[in-house]
Amino acid sequence: RLEEMGLEVLGEAPSPVIPVMLYTPTKICDFSRLAFRHNLAVVTVGAPAVPLMYGRVRFCISAAHSQADLEDALLKIGDIADELKLRYRTVHTPNLRCPGTLDSLEHKVTLERKQRQIRAKNGRNNALATLKTTTWAPLVPEEKDGKTAFGWYDQ
Repeated sequence: RLEEMGLEVLGEAPSPVIPVMLYTPTKICDFSRLAFRHNLAVVTVGAPAVPLMYGRVRFCISAAHSQADLEDALLKIGDIADELKLRYRTVHTPNLRCPGTLDSLEHKVTLERKQRQIRAKNGRNNALATLKTTTWAPLVPEEKDGKTAFGWYDQ
């Protein structure tokens, strides 16, 4: 629902910790103070824990929260978002190819993850193929194809 409100939410859906981007460093303290005034407990994160312009607020949900608590929190977060002008997604759709935007960084990380998975799969296949062509020679010298072999060797 936070994304429907126009807030930029990071992370995957089934997580109890929900980070929302604030971007501007001055909004970090403002959000924290306004949330405290609305009786919301939040964790704000700024530099040096994150890059200077990537400040965020983290909402932590637990099983102890009722549906009414969550609905109330969403209303309060909406009020704070209006006051601090945090509804970034309602103005325009971020350009994935524009360097420096959070979406472009997430896109880059996703591509790198897929490339690592492909390399790992290929590496595993290469290792299995090498294992099929590798045998163990006893420590006693053994003649194989005119060569003396000790330990592991390729066929």
